[in-house]
Amino acid sequence: MDRVRGWRVRERGGHGRARPEVHGCTSGTFSASGDAASCSPWTECVAGEYVSTAGSASADQACTVCATGTYTSGPNQAVCVALTGCAPGTVQTAPATMTAPAVCAACSVGQYCAGGELAAVVCDDGDGTWDHDGSAATACVARTSCSAGTYVSAEGGATTDRSCTACASGSYTSVSNATSCMAYATCVAGEYVSTAGTGTSDQICTACGDGASTGDTTDAASCSAWRACTAGQYVTGDGSDVTDRTCGGCASGATAT
Repeated sequence: MDRVRGWRVRERGGHGRARPEVHGCTSGTFSASGDAASCSPWTECVAGEYVSTAGSASADQACTVCATGTYTSGPNQAVCVALTGCAPGTVQTAPATMTAPAVCAACSVGQYCAGGELAAVVCDDGDGTWDHDGSAATACVARTSCSAGTYVSAEGGATTDRSCTACASGSYTSVSNATSCMAYATCVAGEYVSTAGTGTSDQICTACGDGASTGDTTDAASCSAWRACTAGQYVTGDGSDVTDRTCGGCASGATAT
């Protein structure tokens, strides 16, 4: 199975052996290789730096030093502001005048306020973001994407991340952010499971060939050949894909032909 960046791999048992399962990195972490055993947290941009490239599930965030005359007051702030402007985490409520500085008000958790003269931004304003660190001074980030094999058990909001839960045995999802898992198709009597289902794909059913049946079993692992009538017996009932052949003994003085 090919891997993609932004996923981590763990082993899951099934039918007596472990099989790899792939899960997306949670919000604020990433993996740059396809077979990573775990996801790494994004690099922290310290005060005096700003996030020049936002992180994602497959790439780290990048930090750049603020230009002269500008600053950031804490970690992971998205823009540098003028030394005389409103600080990150606050929003200007009245502009500066000839006799008074600008009036700044503290922003709330679930908002992003870059500072300066920029307006407050509400996280989860229809864009699937959230306030991942409880700081109004840092930008809203994308919520965790629930990978195939999981479903969205809680959508999240402005201050909570999306929650993902692995599909139960016998069910699967094949797309990201599925709202529920789908049950495997049922292989009816006369069919067998030719390809086992996984957390990300349905099981495949194939009809028994001529001369074989599953009886009345559903989801049979294989088809069984009809019984062979032995010497001294004759066929009393032909088999089908759901019933075996039946045999009867020859009467005294008779032979099967």
